[in-house]
Amino acid sequence: MIKKYFLFFIIFIIIGVISCQKESSEKSSGLFVIMQGGKYGYIDRTGKVVITPQFDGAWKFSDGMALVKISDR
Repeated sequence: MIKKYFLFFIIFIIIGVISCQKESSEKSSGLFVIMQGGKYGYIDRTGKVVITPQFDGAWKFSDGMALVKISDR
């Protein structure tokens, strides 16, 4: 019975570590979505615009890429 609880504990710890690593890798791009004049772009951690707002939609970066929308694409 104790081995069963120990196994669940280990699995819980592993899942926690993996989820923390994923979250930190998403934040590592350092770019954040902004909206100006009805268009979306990206700023860095200092607030500097690094990708001029030009998209009709934009989502956060993951693995160095971000999904953006231009018109219906």
